[in-house]
Amino acid sequence: MSRKLCTSLTPKLLKYACADVPFCAEDFDLGDAFDLGSYADPQTFCRVLGEPSLEFKLPQADTDDSAEGNQLQMCRSVEVYEKDGWGTTITALAAGQLQVQVVGRFCPVVNEPYMMGRIGCASLLSSLYTMGVSGQSVLMQLTISRKLTDLQRDVCVPLMVRGFEDGCKEADVKISGQQIEWSRWLSIGGVALGFYDASKKFIVPEHAVPGDVLVLTKPLGTLEATCVFPRLQEPEIRAKILRRISEQALGEAYRQALKSMGHLNRTASLLMNIYNAHAVTAIGEHGFMKHAEALAQRQQENVSFCITNIPVIAGMQLISKRLVKGLSPEMSGGLLICMAPEQASQFIEQFNEAVGYQPWIVGSVESGRKTVYMAEDARIIEHFSDNGIIEFDE
Repeated sequence: MSRKLCTSLTPKLLKYACADVPFCAEDFDLGDAFDLGSYADPQTFCRVLGEPSLEFKLPQADTDDSAEGNQLQMCRSVEVYEKDGWGTTITALAAGQLQVQVVGRFCPVVNEPYMMGRIGCASLLSSLYTMGVSGQSVLMQLTISRKLTDLQRDVCVPLMVRGFEDGCKEADVKISGQQIEWSRWLSIGGVALGFYDASKKFIVPEHAVPGDVLVLTKPLGTLEATCVFPRLQEPEIRAKILRRISEQALGEAYRQALKSMGHLNRTASLLMNIYNAHAVTAIGEHGFMKHAEALAQRQQENVSFCITNIPVIAGMQLISKRLVKGLSPEMSGGLLICMAPEQASQFIEQFNEAVGYQPWIVGSVESGRKTVYMAEDARIIEHFSDNGIIEFDE
């Protein structure tokens, strides 16, 4: 590189360091064709955590009965997730604490540098939130693509860093340091640490029982919205898209997807502790049904999940048949939570008060063979940014 990397924001960049102002590459002479996603690894949707091991067990520390009775003496760790060196490690510490370490790195999926930073933060911390653990510190890690020009780098990287920092601030998580390396691809993420007092409830996602309901905290369709909207600039593709959905509706879906992906799952995590969640997983790159199937297979009891509702960003069901089948990948998706019906009602009410929209009951838990299936009369529920909801049969 010709000069030192700068991550501070100039007054001009500050205009775009928020979720409400769409990024405009022309303002920085980057050109109409500039696309942040072109600097992402084409083989990787995101370096995100895989599904948990089916033999998941909390680590136990060695004890010394002769000295301290049952007090924890020695650390032991267990790998909960594993994917190419990326994953989650839970370590039993002294004094009954559990340390949870999450590692993840995320390539750009939107041409919005600030929002990509927030999305990277939300995606990283989501793996802590699925266990009911609040983050305490994050080591931020950046890989800077060598293909970026000096101008592109000095515009995009500071905005990505600010977005990540703002996400951590909202999550009340301290950034302990920053690591930067040069690479072929652009990505942001890091190592997040959380600590949990073993005297409190640690959510082990394997206790769903028949009669539970399934609650989903974010609508599906982020991939469709973020991939299709930018293609309106291509004349041939534009005509095909506009035969299915209006430009205004697609633009609104795109903005809603950005907001959803940048939203932390922190509130859902705090509330599922209060209302006794039996099992939970985050919806991500494998799609709703695959994540639900992995969760069902982990349960101690012989249960199956019946899916009765598919909430989607308004209009995105017109774009993709895979989406209405729950097969489309998501980025920084919501939490899928199993809980008792009466607890779910209180969870939904409290979530609505805190966040501003109601999560959805998307199905039920019944006796079965640890499978997931879509009900014949399953409904698509459109979610609008003004919180209006329309339901219709699939």
